[in-house]
Amino acid sequence: MGIKLINYIFDNNTSNGILFEKAIDYDMNNSQLQFKGIFVRYLADFYFELPATYQQEKNKIHSFLVNNATACKAREQANTGLANGFWNESSGKSIYGSIETTAALDLYIATFKVETGNKGDI
Repeated sequence: MGIKLINYIFDNNTSNGILFEKAIDYDMNNSQLQFKGIFVRYLADFYFELPATYQQEKNKIHSFLVNNATACKAREQANTGLANGFWNESSGKSIYGSIETTAALDLYIATFKVETGNKGDI
């Protein structure tokens, strides 16, 4: 069931493989922006729970995390290091702050864990 949910999110809540908010034309609140960080944090945990027979799905999750981390890093605010709440450049929107940055940190940590095979606490 978890694979179906992840595939649904990858298919319906991404643009060029980058996670985005469906409510992009509406006022966003911090909960929506923060949830991306929570999602990727648990996505990394799910990655480590998948058996070796799910290597194709693991590769897909790995690529998703790396691509999102790369996109997020590219959209950081110059001179401050604050993350943009919108990881996808095509949104044309920018919002910088502590909530957005903690979501990005969740993304960077999740990516690091999957990249290094470290499923423990960082």
